[in-house]
Amino acid sequence: MEILKSFGIYEIIAVFIPGIIAFYFVDRFYALNLFQNTNLLVIASLSYVLGQLLQGVARLIEGIYWKFWGGIPTVWILNKRKSVFSNEFRERIFKLFKDNYELELNEKNLFLIKEFANDDFRLQIFNTHYGLFRALSTISIIFLVGYLFRCRNLTDIAMAGVLLIIAIISLHRMHTFSIHYAKRLFSVFVEKSEKRHFKWVQKA
Repeated sequence: MEILKSFGIYEIIAVFIPGIIAFYFVDRFYALNLFQNTNLLVIASLSYVLGQLLQGVARLIEGIYWKFWGGIPTVWILNKRKSVFSNEFRERIFKLFKDNYELELNEKNLFLIKEFANDDFRLQIFNTHYGLFRALSTISIIFLVGYLFRCRNLTDIAMAGVLLIIAIISLHRMHTFSIHYAKRLFSVFVEKSEKRHFKWVQKA
């Protein structure tokens, strides 16, 4: 329990849990029977390491995926046609950003908005779920390819079918949580910026 307390929610949900799932699929794919013959603490440690490696691979797959969508949803704010916000709300964001930083909002300085709103709990939850489904989609894709290449019997075909379904669902959930994150991020930015501006007006 003390070990778990040292981990953040992201490490447990988006790294450790996918690591255990990946460990299970490695064990099943190669028929290693590690779950029966390995100490629980060793399995937990290996799962965490595997989860960290998995997130590294997931970032590569993530980059390819979002290229088909014109970038991640937080970048869509710069594109009037793709934005999930109304034009009026977009204009408020651009204006508030310029008021706060004396800069024009662009892709290079979007990180300033993330830093500004970083302490919002719902943003952390959306990001954690995004990380979870990004990892699950990566596991599914990797082992889907593995089972398709091996394809020795009906069990392999059935596993490939299951993994394909999991991959589609996971990618959809990853996509959804990324949009939720973008909406929340800019809403928090506007809310906090306007509150701060109101305080300045009161002091003046």
